Amino acid sequence: MSANSENERRIRLERAITRALVRHLAKAGWYCRIVDDGDIEHEFTRPQDATPEAVLKLAHAVDEARLYFSRKVDGPAPVAHGVLIVYGNGEDIISDWNYFVTDGDGFNAAMDAFDPGKVRA
Repeated sequence: MSANSENERRIRLERAITRALVRHLAKAGWYCRIVDDGDIEHEFTRPQDATPEAVLKLAHAVDEARLYFSRKVDGPAPVAHGVLIVYGNGEDIISDWNYFVTDGDGFNAAMDAFDPGKVRA
C-alpha cells in the first residue's frame, strides 16, 4: 500500500470516528456545544445544528481541536466537558477528555462506552 493510500485510509477512519463520537454522545444526551480549533471557538447554540457533519467540518480543518459537550437542555447550557482530538493519530484520534471525578452526570461512562476500534471508515 502506498503512503498516499495509507494516509487517505487514516483520514477516512479519523473522520468516521469523529462522526461516530458525536452521534454516540448525542444518543447519551450530550451535544457538541463548541468546536475550538485553537484560534476560533465555533459555537452551536442549538443542539440540532451540531450534526456530526457540521462538527467534522470545523474540527477536521485543523490538526487538533477541542470539542466541548453540554447536556441537551432548553435555554443556555453550560459547557461541561471537553474532548481533545488530534488528527494524524488514526484510531487514537481521541487524545483525552475531562470529566468530574464522581462522574455524576455520566459523561465519562459515555466516553468509556465509545470504542473507536469498532468504527469502520
